[in-house]
Amino acid sequence: MPYKLQSDEGAREAIQRAAREQLETALHALDETVAHDPVTAIHTARKAVKKERSLLRLARATVPPKQRRAANATLRTAARGLSNARDAEVMIETLDQLSERFAGQLPEGAFMAVRVRFESERDAERA
Repeated sequence: MPYKLQSDEGAREAIQRAAREQLETALHALDETVAHDPVTAIHTARKAVKKERSLLRLARATVPPKQRRAANATLRTAARGLSNARDAEVMIETLDQLSERFAGQLPEGAFMAVRVRFESERDAERA
C-alpha cells in the first residue's frame, strides 16, 4: 500500500508514522500469522522491514548519521534472520514436492533425514 500524507502532518511526522506502521506490520505477521502460515508471515515481515529501510533512506537528511547507521544495521540483521527462516521453509516445501513427484520411484522416507535436518534449521531460525 502506498504511503499517504495526512493533512495535519508534516513530512517528518508522516515518515515516522509510516515507519511505525511498517514495524507494526512486521511484528503482527510474526506474532499472529507465523503459527498457521509461516511462509506468508515471513514474507510479509520481510517486505515490511524492506520498506522500513527505504523510509530510513528517505529520511536520511533528518536522521543523524550515527543513529541512521545503527537503525539500518539493526534492520539489516533482522532481514537477514527472516531471510534464513524463509529459505528454510522454502527448502522444506521443495523437498516435499520432490517427495510427491518421485513417490513410487524412491524408497519411502528417502528424503526424511534431509527433511528432519531442514526442520531443525528452520526451528533454530525461529528461536
